[in-house]
Amino acid sequence: MPDKVIVDIFHEHLPYEIDMLRSTYHRLANLPNIDTDIRNALIESFCVHARALLDFFSNRSTDATDAIATDLTAKF
Repeated sequence: MPDKVIVDIFHEHLPYEIDMLRSTYHRLANLPNIDTDIRNALIESFCVHARALLDFFSNRSTDATDAIATDLTAKF
């Protein structure tokens, strides 16, 4: 991968996934009386971001353009 892509992943995409995972968890934990459809949307959002992070950190790639954790390390 080109260096700019790696930098963008490290500085933008990875923090975004982590922030969204934390945010959806926080909203679910602190809004116990929300509508069922909103709760389900938050659960789905949490799962999407959790899956993206799991695939990234477990070095699983389903496409040649997917970034994985080893792309951000040198000789590890």
